[in-house]
Amino acid sequence: MVAAVAPTSLSLGYEVATRIAPAAYAMATLDGPFCPSGALAVGIAPGAPQITVLSATRLTEVRVGTAALIDDEIVRVDVVDPQPGVCTIGRGCADSVNHTGFRGGSTPERIES
Repeated sequence: MVAAVAPTSLSLGYEVATRIAPAAYAMATLDGPFCPSGALAVGIAPGAPQITVLSATRLTEVRVGTAALIDDEIVRVDVVDPQPGVCTIGRGCADSVNHTGFRGGSTPERIES
C-alpha cells in the first residue's frame, strides 16, 4: 500500500522505489490519486477528540470510519466537516500510542488520510 501527498496542486503522479533484498531497487511511476492531507491549525491536547485542519487538500474525499495519520499516531475519522476543516477523531487506534499532544500552529503536524 502506498500513500502520497501531492507536493503541489499541479502534481499528477509520483515514483516509488521498492526493493526486496538482495535485489536492486526498482522504480515504479504511479498516476493514482494522492491522499487527502492538511496541517493542524493549533495544537491538540492529549485525547482531544476534535481537530481543525488548515491547508487541507481533498478533505471532501475522507470517508467516516477510515484511518488517518497524524505524525505517527493512527486515528479514526468519526466526523468530517470539509468547509471549516473540522474533524472529530478517535485517538490511539491500531496499536498506535495516543500522543501527549501535537504542536500545530507555526510548526504544523502533517495529517494524511
